[in-house]
Amino acid sequence: MMIRLCAQGRCRFGDKTHVLRLHDCNANLCVIDLSTPTVEQGRPRYPKKADFFHVDPEDGGKEHLAEAVYGHPLLLHGRLWNVTVSADGTSVAAKPYEAPVGRLAFDNASWEATLVGAKHVVHLKGGRDPVPVPVDRYLMTIFKENRLNRKGEVTCRLDMYASGWKPEHQVVVDVKADGRHEIAIGSPLNVTLEVTQKEGRLHFKPVITDRAGRPIYGHGYLQQIHGPYMPHWNPEVTITIVSPDGERVAGITRKLVDDVSWPVPPGLRGAYTATITYPDDAFPYECKPAAFTIR
Repeated sequence: MMIRLCAQGRCRFGDKTHVLRLHDCNANLCVIDLSTPTVEQGRPRYPKKADFFHVDPEDGGKEHLAEAVYGHPLLLHGRLWNVTVSADGTSVAAKPYEAPVGRLAFDNASWEATLVGAKHVVHLKGGRDPVPVPVDRYLMTIFKENRLNRKGEVTCRLDMYASGWKPEHQVVVDVKADGRHEIAIGSPLNVTLEVTQKEGRLHFKPVITDRAGRPIYGHGYLQQIHGPYMPHWNPEVTITIVSPDGERVAGITRKLVDDVSWPVPPGLRGAYTATITYPDDAFPYECKPAAFTIR
């Protein structure tokens, strides 16, 4: 049996007050253990079983405003804070982070990222405005992007994990004091449709990469969101098959699992092209028609 502790308190950040929830991750009934990144095979690693905390809205909404590993800077309301719990464990306080910082800029409307450096671990959340980050050399380990509708609601979510990326796809940022660093990641997406024929059926499999060629499936997820906290792992897509003279042969709408399968009608042979269409509320993407031959 393992027992872990969660502590809650109210904390002022300048002229705003928020609820903090601190989590004990190593089951020692303490929520303020300090931890530092480790280095494995020359790469910084997220500290194991690190105590962390969430900043939650006053109304008790499920969406966290921010989070941080205890003892590391917290990004909230566009600035960095140092959060500390008193020695007797009865109060929590936040003070502005005073050490040198640089700024990261993402060309994405809504995103989250985790960066691990030699000294710092930072959980970031923002939009197109640059965000402050402590000076350090970082490896990005997680990136998440939200697709928003006109009401600001999330309709699609993209999760990317660096553990399986090739060296050329890794995001390494050497943050300098007062420097600005632009990160190209996430949407718009590139989709390549792979078509194979087996036992009388066509199989259509989309291979998705981000704007810089990083793979999505296998090292991340593309989700449709049906209301708050209701991710749908299998977005509904439409495969359109067109003959050489431009005639629409078939339109296949399926929930995408690994691929979309379609039985070849008797007598259908020759060269064709296929395209894939995602829902209107998905991320922007580009997909060139895939040419294939039915035998």
